[in-house]
Amino acid sequence: MKDINELLRRCGISSKKKHLYIEALTHGSYANESEDNVKNYQRLEILGDAIVQKLITEYFYKKYPEFSDADISSVRKKLVQSSTMIKASNELDLISYALLGKGINIEKDTKKIREDIFESFIGAIYLDQGENKCFQILNRTLIKYFLKNELNDVNDYKSTLQEFFQTNEGFTKNKIQYKLISNDNNIFIVELVFNEITYGVGEGKTKKEAEQNAAKNALSKCNNKLS
Repeated sequence: MKDINELLRRCGISSKKKHLYIEALTHGSYANESEDNVKNYQRLEILGDAIVQKLITEYFYKKYPEFSDADISSVRKKLVQSSTMIKASNELDLISYALLGKGINIEKDTKKIREDIFESFIGAIYLDQGENKCFQILNRTLIKYFLKNELNDVNDYKSTLQEFFQTNEGFTKNKIQYKLISNDNNIFIVELVFNEITYGVGEGKTKKEAEQNAAKNALSKCNNKLS
């Protein structure tokens, strides 16, 4: 674990409440292994989630008066989805300051943790510094991704496709199926089937990547039909 003071300096935070940030970066596995009464980040995560939602909504409401309620809701959902939060967490390198249990594999087991500690870190900043400092952090991460058109890099096409099917008539009863067609030389090819109709095919170095690409392919075809 790196010195948390370094993280605070990088974020422009001068604080005498370092315990808040330690709590925000303490995973339950570490707290369970500790003999001391150590708090984990779960309560701060709930607070941080609410603060992020509020500040993102307020920003787009004030900055883009031409946005409809649906526009604000759509862009907010992209900004607060897991992949975007993880991108922000990685940019701040929060995982290097996190307290994790001995059984946690930092390479394989920390995607959800990276997302969680971004929210809990925002929660700690809110209690210590207030909304303005929280917004500064969001402005240099989540909002920056929107302004630089970087959201497509973290787009969850599977979730977007699910929403498309749910909001268009005739697409509400059956589940989307992702069928693995082949896996040759570690290249996965997946077929997306809905109502016994193939909507898209995708390939990738992992099955998850292939599924996302199949959903992206299907979304492109569905949008073309509606246009």
